[in-house]
Amino acid sequence: MKPLRHVAARKRAHPRRDLFPLRTRATLCHQRNRMAGTASNPPTLSNRLRRRGRSLVAVTVVMAALVVIVWRGSSRGWWHQDLVEGRSIPAWLAQAATGNFTDRLAADRVLESLGPRLVPSVRRVLRARDDGWYQEARRRLAAWFPRWFRPPSPVQGIQIEALERLRRLGPDAAPAAPEVLALLARPDSLLRRAALDCLESMGTAAGPALIEALPSAPPRARAGILRVLAPLPVRLDAATLRPLTLPLLGDPDTAGDAARMLLRFAAVERDADSFQALDTLFHRNLAKPAEEAMTLAGALALRVAHPGSPELPQTPAGQLPLAGLSSSAPDAQILGRLIDLGLNHREPVVRLTAAEADWILHNDPDRVVPVLRAVMENPVHIHRAALLVRRMGPAARPLLPDLLAAVPREPVHRPDRLPAMSAMAAAAALGPAAVPGLCQLLDHPAWETRVSAARALELLGPAAAPAVSGLIRLLAEDRPESRVVAAQTLGAIGSAAAPALPLLERIARTTTGYPQDAATQALERIRRARAAGPLDPASALADNGASSSQSAP
Repeated sequence: MKPLRHVAARKRAHPRRDLFPLRTRATLCHQRNRMAGTASNPPTLSNRLRRRGRSLVAVTVVMAALVVIVWRGSSRGWWHQDLVEGRSIPAWLAQAATGNFTDRLAADRVLESLGPRLVPSVRRVLRARDDGWYQEARRRLAAWFPRWFRPPSPVQGIQIEALERLRRLGPDAAPAAPEVLALLARPDSLLRRAALDCLESMGTAAGPALIEALPSAPPRARAGILRVLAPLPVRLDAATLRPLTLPLLGDPDTAGDAARMLLRFAAVERDADSFQALDTLFHRNLAKPAEEAMTLAGALALRVAHPGSPELPQTPAGQLPLAGLSSSAPDAQILGRLIDLGLNHREPVVRLTAAEADWILHNDPDRVVPVLRAVMENPVHIHRAALLVRRMGPAARPLLPDLLAAVPREPVHRPDRLPAMSAMAAAAALGPAAVPGLCQLLDHPAWETRVSAARALELLGPAAAPAVSGLIRLLAEDRPESRVVAAQTLGAIGSAAAPALPLLERIARTTTGYPQDAATQALERIRRARAAGPLDPASALADNGASSSQSAP
């Protein structure tokens, strides 16, 4: 046996052996093992090929796994992308979800031009996954091989944008209802809200898919389906769907949607068991489910009060998809009994929502005025109560003292820039009868209340002539906001504001900025009104109210 040094000497004598480093290394290892007494069979060509084959198989498996990861996780295969102006539709959706206005505008132009042809591509986008091993693998591949892999796009933002595109298509997007329904089980609230809006826009076209998915849907998705189904003009079997609805009342997150469906069963399908369940629910004094039920009651009351009307009044309840509900119209008597449950509820927000529905159904101020008077004691509800007063018009005149008393208590985000106009506008909507009370508020200690009163008087136009003296005092204040609003109101009054001309001229001559502009415009309007002669305050009231509403900030 030759020692190892002879092997090294032979290697130096034959330099061509360096061309075979693998064989030389294997030979040296074999000689070393023989000297240590642990020699094995010398490496043969078949053994070396076997080792290389195993390595090749391992690399092949890894690469195949990477290909499967990318292919399975992507919304579509690379080989059949529909290109629009050189880019795929998912790429246009990603651009529409960016924060750059120019990019969003260009993407919106392309996507709007596709119309219903967008639906198949959007369906594949909605099936993409935003979490799990696929996204993590994409991120790692992009970090390791930046030349071949890009980091994954935020699938959630793209899917929300895709849902918005489907919502704009309306019933034409109904083929994508199964994919949209699958998103209702996602934990992300923004994605679920967008999916609900999309399903609501589909209307009755999505009804069969909703009913089919209801029995097997998880509780959260089932609640969303019930919310969409409740106002739709489709025939529902209350006996079959009620057992799927009642268990959702125990969860605060799904109780509101269940209450809406129960009200639908009671008012449209005349289901007595659903009415009893709602009666029990209202006596538990839960605010959220009862408010949701009363919102749907207001929407159903629109169809009872305006049967067959193509255009409904512009109210919050009228925004629900109720076109064609006359085919399964609600029972007015049962609906009135359900609204009575809301009027007697302990929570003010439920009573206010029920009052809106009751005014639509019965048009009786004696039923609504007491509720509004009690609700306006809470500053949080002044805004909604004032909106209902404006819809009621002259029938709400008994509420004028309550509206004027609510002005100092109305919460405003920025009192120095945004006056408390909800109660004031509601008071002005009652006509010239509100002028004496508004004139008293011009001397209120809080300047925000004085400005709000002046803004309401502007809506009354020439009918606010008795307030000229108080407006002159407001115009003489040093605060720019007070001067601007007082000047605009005096200009709206017209020729009756002539006593304010000297002060307006001085402000226009000695100040700058908004007070100067407001004083200059008021001077022009007053002088023009004096030259035109006296006007009828009643006829000028409507014209000035329309112009003021357009120019008000």
